Amino acid sequence: MGEATSENSWRMSTIQHNESSEDIIASGDHAASEPDDAYREQSSRQIIPLLVSIFVTMFLVALDRTIISTITDEFSSLPDVGWYGSAYLLTCSSFQLLFGKFYTFWAVKTVLLLSVLLFEVGSIICGAAPSSAAFIVGRAISGIGAAGVFNGAIVCIIHAVPLQKRPRLLGLFGAIFGVASVVGPLVGGALTSKVTWRWCFYINAPVGGVAVIIISLCLNIPDQDNTKLALMKKLSQLDVIGNMVLIPGVVCLLLALQWGGQTYAVIYFLPVWFQAIGGVSAVDSGTRLLPLMLATVVATILAGVAVQKIGYYTPIAIAGSCIMCVGAGLLMTLQIDTGEGKWIGYQILYGFGTGMCSQAPNIAAQTVLPTQDVSIGVALMFFGQLMGAAVFVSAGQNVLDTQLVQRFSNFPGFEPSLITSSGVTSFLSSLPANLRETGLVEYNEALRRVFQIGLILSCLTALCIAMLEWKSVIKKPDAVDDDIHNTSNVGEKVVDADGSA
Repeated sequence: MGEATSENSWRMSTIQHNESSEDIIASGDHAASEPDDAYREQSSRQIIPLLVSIFVTMFLVALDRTIISTITDEFSSLPDVGWYGSAYLLTCSSFQLLFGKFYTFWAVKTVLLLSVLLFEVGSIICGAAPSSAAFIVGRAISGIGAAGVFNGAIVCIIHAVPLQKRPRLLGLFGAIFGVASVVGPLVGGALTSKVTWRWCFYINAPVGGVAVIIISLCLNIPDQDNTKLALMKKLSQLDVIGNMVLIPGVVCLLLALQWGGQTYAVIYFLPVWFQAIGGVSAVDSGTRLLPLMLATVVATILAGVAVQKIGYYTPIAIAGSCIMCVGAGLLMTLQIDTGEGKWIGYQILYGFGTGMCSQAPNIAAQTVLPTQDVSIGVALMFFGQLMGAAVFVSAGQNVLDTQLVQRFSNFPGFEPSLITSSGVTSFLSSLPANLRETGLVEYNEALRRVFQIGLILSCLTALCIAMLEWKSVIKKPDAVDDDIHNTSNVGEKVVDADGSA
C-alpha cells in the first residue's frame, strides 16, 4: 500500500511538472508569435492629416539631400564643397541611435516637433548663409533634425496604423526617397535659375510650419511607462559615454573615407557613366536615371501592397534581392557602345529589385521586436543605411580614382591632379584626339570596377535577406491562442495516459 501511494504521488508530481512545463512553453510561444503592436485606434480625421504631414516632412528631408548639387558653385570655395553634403550626412547618421533613445524615453510628439523645428532652423540658416562656413553650420543642424524626423516618422506610423496595414504605407515611405532623388535636382535647378538658390531652403519653412501645426493637433500618442521615469534615470539610459565615443568615431570614419579619395564631390556613378561615356550634360544624365528611380518607386509601392496581402515580407524581399543581383550584374556589362534599350532595361531590373527589398528591414523591425524596442531597432536600420551610403559611395569614388590613375598613367601628359581639377567631360576632352576613344574604353573599364562593388553588395544582401525570420504581419493572436490551447490539451492527455498505464 505504501509503495502504491508513493508511486501514485510520483506520477501526480510528474503530471503537474509536465503541465507547468507545457504552460511555460506555451506562454513563450505565445509571446514570440503574437505581434507586440503599439497601435491605438484613432479617427480618420486625425490619421489622414497626420500621415500627409509626416510624408510631406519626409519629402522635404529627402529633397534636402539631393537638392544640394545645384548650389556647389555659389560661394567659390572649392575645398568646402564636400562639406555641403558631408556636414548633413555626418550629423544625420551620428545622431540616429541617440534619437532612438529619445523616442523611447520621452514623449513622441515633443521629440518629433523639436526635430522638425531643428530641421527648419538649419534650412533657414542655409538660406540666409552669408558665407560657406555659415552654410555648413546650417547643413549640420539640418542633419540633426533629419535624424529625428526619420525615426519619428516610423514611430508615428507604428502608433497610428495597425501592423497588418503598415507595409503599404512603408512602401510609400520608401517611394518618397525615389521621387525626391528625381525631383530634387530639377527643383533645385529651377529655383536657382528662376529665383535664387536660397529658396531651395527657404521653401522648407512654410511647408514645415504647416506640418508642425498638423502634427501638434493630430498626433495623439499616450505616454508609455518609460516616459514617466525620473529625469536622471532617463539620462542614464542615453549611454552618454557610448555616444561620446560613437559620434566622433563616425565623424572620423567618414572623414577618412572622404579624404582618402581624390575628390570631394558626392558622385553617383551611373550619371558619371552617362556623362563620360555618353557625352551628355549633368542635367541629361539625371534625366536618364528616371527608369531606375521610377522602377524603384513602383516596386516599393507594389511590394508594400503584396506584403499587406500575403502577410509575409521575407519572400518578397528574397525575390527582390535576386532581381537586384541580376540588374547589378548587367550594369557591370556596360560598354561604350551599349544601346539605349539595354541601359534602360538594366536600370529597370536593378531599380525594381531594390524597391522590392528596400523596406524589408523596416517591416521586420516592427514585426519581430517588442514595442519598446522598435524605435531603437528603426534607428539602427537608418544608421546602417546612412553609414552604408557614406562608406560605399566613398569607397566607390576611391576605386574609380585609383583605376583612373592606373589606366591613364601611360598617357602622355597625364597627371593625377587632373582627376580633381577637371570634370568628367573636361578630363576626357583634354586628351589628344587620337587617344580619346582609347580613353573612353579605359574610363568605362574603371567605372565597371565601381559597379562591381554594387554587384558584390547585392549578393551579400541576398544572402542576408534569405536569413530573415518568416513572420506574418497579419497573424491573428486569437488563432495563436487556439493553437496553443489545443497543443496544451493534447500534451495533458498523453501524460494522463502514461500515468494510468
